[in-house]
Amino acid sequence: TWIPWSFDRLTKQSGYGAGITAPAWYQELWNAGAGRLPGGTGSSPHAVWFSRAAQLLREHDLILSSAHVIEAVRLAEALAALRQTLLPGIEELREAAVTVLCGGAEKPFELIGQHLITGDVLGRVPASVPVVPLKADFDAQVRSARLKLHTTTQSLALDLREPAHQHKSRLLHRLRLLEIPWGEVEQLSGRREGLFHENWTLRWLPDYEIQLIEAGPWGNTIESAAARKTHDQVKQADQLPTLINLLDQALKADLPAILPLLIQKLGGVSAVAQDALALAETILPLVEVARYGSARQIDLGAVEHLLEQIVPRVCIQLPGACIGLSPENATSVQPLILSVHRALGLWQRAEMLGTWGKTLGHIADQAAPLLAGLGCRLLFEQQLRTPEDTAREMQFRLSLRQSPFESAQWLEGFLFGSGLLLLHQPALWRILDDWVGNISVPDFPELLPLLRRTFSRFAAPEREKMLDLARNKGGRMDAEVPAGWDEARAAKVRPILQRILGGQ
Repeated sequence: TWIPWSFDRLTKQSGYGAGITAPAWYQELWNAGAGRLPGGTGSSPHAVWFSRAAQLLREHDLILSSAHVIEAVRLAEALAALRQTLLPGIEELREAAVTVLCGGAEKPFELIGQHLITGDVLGRVPASVPVVPLKADFDAQVRSARLKLHTTTQSLALDLREPAHQHKSRLLHRLRLLEIPWGEVEQLSGRREGLFHENWTLRWLPDYEIQLIEAGPWGNTIESAAARKTHDQVKQADQLPTLINLLDQALKADLPAILPLLIQKLGGVSAVAQDALALAETILPLVEVARYGSARQIDLGAVEHLLEQIVPRVCIQLPGACIGLSPENATSVQPLILSVHRALGLWQRAEMLGTWGKTLGHIADQAAPLLAGLGCRLLFEQQLRTPEDTAREMQFRLSLRQSPFESAQWLEGFLFGSGLLLLHQPALWRILDDWVGNISVPDFPELLPLLRRTFSRFAAPEREKMLDLARNKGGRMDAEVPAGWDEARAAKVRPILQRILGGQ
């Protein structure tokens, strides 16, 4: 069969031996030459080219006027005259565009080069040309989903509650299973994360036509080919992360026939897995599937059953995996604890939350300092430890009997994510203030980078408030003034107290 040509693949830069340097520019020259024929433009090609370049840069928020275009045309013509050529060539265009339109910067010219030198034109193959069955089904699916093939980057926002958008999502995910990355999923943030919304970045390349032909042996339709290829990958996979990724993709691609085999394989691999950290990595993806998979009308009872087997094992084994870790290894384990904590918060199983609370208690008491601090913080946030118990633990961890470096690592874990805890708990701020004040002079230069890293993660208003507290009499807070305080009566007693305290 045949595949469409494109300007991107006709360039020498793509490795095509018979390619040309600037397809889009030569198309402009061709159109200008056709001006002598009926329907031709008859315009100066380089003037038209500079006008389009200025319009392109304006669309990307660069301020340009018609005077810029006029000066760029004059400069290109002057360069052509100096080099004794009839018309400005691609080198003259580039130098004039960089100098005048881009203000001497090469970076904006990359945009011009992509669109007006290489170009984004994609050819077509006549409908009468025979195609493989998979390609024919792909064309039908694209028309049904009302998608367009563009060689430029396009953005697509989908709401999975709408059938038409769900159809687009299924097609794009099935193509990804066939290793045809027409679309890349963007990460969402905020309240829409993980719910019914997907943001895609689409860009079609002619290479994907060849990959469609190569995927033909897997099936005659996109659905059957994706299902068979995924089935083959599941049979060969023996690692939990790989299987979890395949489960997520199969659910999003709406391939329910493959789910029983996937769940069975996941159960078998997880049952013999000895690495608690590898098991912990699977919990958040499985919980997200169980919680948000209803957007695709899929029975997820087997996923819930699998979670009921994995979560207790992780709760039992994880504390032991957190003992005696180096600071580097503890840093890599920290995201896993946070992911499990977030997952169980989403899952909302009372019995599992109780078990996880006990696990956090073991981590806070026995784990490496960084993880112990994180465990103490999570226990406080879940109200499993009182402020008094938390202050007592912090006082012990920041006491003089502890190594200053271990204390700093514990503090980094305890304050991970936010410093509001210090602002709302005066007792904790006093303990921290006293510890910083008692750091020895030889140790302080080595501890400073760690402390700076800890506090630099806080929001600017939090850091500003802490700075005000540190300036205010060593961090003593106005909130500590007793209820019913009478400043006028206190002023009468203050002179006598100053005499008793030696004039202080």
